[in-house]
Amino acid sequence: MIKNYKIISILIFITQLTFLFSDEFEFENNQINNTNCEVKQPINLDPIYNFGNSIDTICSKRMYNFASFVYYQAIEQNLELGIFRALNRNNKSPSINIEFNFEPGFILGMGYHLDNDKIDMLFKYTFLHFTKQTTSSAPSGMQRIITPWFDENTLFTLRIESTWKFKYDFFDIEFKRESFSSKKLIIAPIIALSGGFIRQKYDLIATLSNKVNSSNRNRSYLIGPKVGINSSWIFNNGFDVTLNSSIAFLYQNFSTQRQAQRLDITSLSSNVKENSEQITPNAYLSLALRYGKYLDEKRKYVSFLASYDFNYLFNQNSFANLQSISAQNPNSEVSRNRADSNLGDLFLHGLNLTFYLSY
Repeated sequence: MIKNYKIISILIFITQLTFLFSDEFEFENNQINNTNCEVKQPINLDPIYNFGNSIDTICSKRMYNFASFVYYQAIEQNLELGIFRALNRNNKSPSINIEFNFEPGFILGMGYHLDNDKIDMLFKYTFLHFTKQTTSSAPSGMQRIITPWFDENTLFTLRIESTWKFKYDFFDIEFKRESFSSKKLIIAPIIALSGGFIRQKYDLIATLSNKVNSSNRNRSYLIGPKVGINSSWIFNNGFDVTLNSSIAFLYQNFSTQRQAQRLDITSLSSNVKENSEQITPNAYLSLALRYGKYLDEKRKYVSFLASYDFNYLFNQNSFANLQSISAQNPNSEVSRNRADSNLGDLFLHGLNLTFYLSY
């Protein structure tokens, strides 16, 4: 019995040596003599091993960069300027909404192909800044405009103007590994650290016998973990369709202030501040069509991507909460946890055009 075990052990050892020398032979055949570079290919992988799909360029620095032009529409709930009060109370009173337009922005990123199991490390920055102005007057058949953005809970006016300044700066540090789940399907789980800054300013002017100003400011920072999954279906000639999705839970700290003043009554003014914090869910979804190709005898790889993105952040309109605080105390400062508040979500969506270079 012991002899049989010895014979089996010797056979296993000989088999391992055979695989070892065959690997070395395959590696030598993959050498590129004219560049003194090597293209390493995994050989004799375990059947349950998911083969990596990281970009492999010759003489590679394992670096890549990308730049995106985005054309996003930002929509935030509960930013209505007010409502029209009809002369006939039986008629409906339509609300006065901001016209949320699509605005240009950009995304810049750089990454590194780690030599450990084809894992990619990626850093990216998203920039979206814009200013939106809205003006509305009471039309014929409407008696007044009622707005809640000033000291009075129901201020009546004939004309109202608003300026919304929005600044969105976000950073992501991601780790992912693309691997084949079938001949055509590529799956890439993602783990990341996400964060950034959201700054908003919402100024309103109502016209009475004189003018009434309301200046609202909100500054917040966010940071927290993100997980996601990217999936791609490969077609012929370098094309593929990609679906990316992720969810993040971000700690967010708000600093919000409202200052209101009637210019015809200098003594009537208010200054309300609120410091608050919450855990903000952030959901992201993107559907893309991509084309990629190796260049310069496989020393470089370029790809072009067109996608439509959806980005949803919960409970972002901290202005709305100051309406009730200002009504109770026109000069106050409060600090609280807003976990139970539902003040209005922020939704970003739009087109994303990306150029990618690996070298």
